[in-house]
Amino acid sequence: MEPDAPHRVRATVFAFASNPPAHARLGIPFVGASDRGRPTGLPITDQLLREIAHTKTDGDIVPPPTLTVD
Repeated sequence: MEPDAPHRVRATVFAFASNPPAHARLGIPFVGASDRGRPTGLPITDQLLREIAHTKTDGDIVPPPTLTVD
């Protein structure tokens, strides 16, 4: 697993959550894709999905964002 993947998702979710309310649009971080939209080969494991889902409740982003991990 790419060790910084959960951290990068957290930073992305924080950026979306910090968006002013007037810009209330959905943000969708894609895990395992490069900035150019190409697959990185990152294995999407149960552990990775749990770590990403934990972003919602770990207390680092207040108030907690709405977050669904599929």
